[in-house]
Amino acid sequence: MMTQHGAAIAQVEDEKYPEFDAITADFVYARLRRCSEDEPTGYSPQALDTIAERFQAHAAPAATASSISSTAPKSAPPTQPRR
Repeated sequence: MMTQHGAAIAQVEDEKYPEFDAITADFVYARLRRCSEDEPTGYSPQALDTIAERFQAHAAPAATASSISSTAPKSAPPTQPRR
């Protein structure tokens, strides 16, 4: 249903909530909530690399993003802006 309506499932990285890694819209709504006060940026360099790899996989065409679950539609996203 989320894909049908182009609604994104929030990908919340939090110990309290289950994480869904499903692409259901032409954008990703990600909330990174596992920050560490001991890290100046909130995340270690290794954690930031992992996050960057995940976002790059999300940005890749569905045919090449085999490392993630994708429920994105097979057609291209609309070219008109949302209203």
